[in-house]
Amino acid sequence: MDNEPTDEELSDLLALMPSPPVEKLYEAAIFFDNDTNNFYEPKKGVCEVCPEDDKMRCIPINETKNIQKCKWDEEPLKSYIKQFGNENIYLNALRILYDSDKLDVVSGIQDYEISTLNDWIEETENLGDRRAAIFDWDRTLTMFEGLVLGRGSVRNLLQQFIKMTPLKSAKHDSLQDFTKEITSEDILLYLLGGEERLAKIREMFQNCYTNQISIYILTNNGLAKDNDSYSEILAKLFDGIPYTLIWSGDGQGKGIHLKKIAKFKKICGIVGTGGKNKKLSRRSSMSRRTKSKRKRSIRRSTKSKRKRRSRRSRRSRKSRRSNIS
Repeated sequence: MDNEPTDEELSDLLALMPSPPVEKLYEAAIFFDNDTNNFYEPKKGVCEVCPEDDKMRCIPINETKNIQKCKWDEEPLKSYIKQFGNENIYLNALRILYDSDKLDVVSGIQDYEISTLNDWIEETENLGDRRAAIFDWDRTLTMFEGLVLGRGSVRNLLQQFIKMTPLKSAKHDSLQDFTKEITSEDILLYLLGGEERLAKIREMFQNCYTNQISIYILTNNGLAKDNDSYSEILAKLFDGIPYTLIWSGDGQGKGIHLKKIAKFKKICGIVGTGGKNKKLSRRSSMSRRTKSKRKRSIRRSTKSKRKRRSRRSRRSRKSRRSNIS
């Protein structure tokens, strides 16, 4: 018992202990998406949940409305696939398995959007690592709506494609004739527009990383939920650059998914550890004031009633006395 430290000694020891690191909150973010519903959908869109323009900037990407499948021998897909020749095994397999794909040649982040991102990086330079860049996948990073992948690793994708075809069919035999396996680079080159555009996208991510900007992929694509092949092609795309993948295809809305991330609290107007919105706080305090007024009003009303009853009682007693006399 004699060896136990005193309260003063305990206080000194606590003062010497390092404080736990405080997580920095983002103070600015930029979001790229081809579907503007993901910006402005009531109570769900990113710009609706995080409405302050100086903190959250939403950049729409061009797209073709009501995109339709295009056959391999029709424009614009016919011209688009010429750049790959016969070297892209993923494309060669798709052409055997399917008769079309959903290319959108006007979609995807292009030079203008990259320039917009670079300007934003300069404008917010003083915020350092308190910034985030958020990207949709389909027709924002890619130029296609959707993609075809199997289960498991990309290195097994060709074998999975072969199993999808009937035995001894022309498709089955053609796929078995392939001498090379499908690679993640094949998939990225096809989906992201070829060598030149893929290089620009990688350079864009490198620029974000160099400037201490956190990178998020926020997509409704079902493959982002739990597909190993999708994870592999993202790892190949980023090539060691840190990123966070968020699947938002559960109907809650992209804004709600961002709001759930602690580091977006400030951008989304969340205050305190309880996660209450400022507007809600004001509303609740108004409610408390209203309740207090009501209580005071009830007390005054009760006192008034008691006084009236007391007066009536005194009058009644006087009346009875006069009658007796």
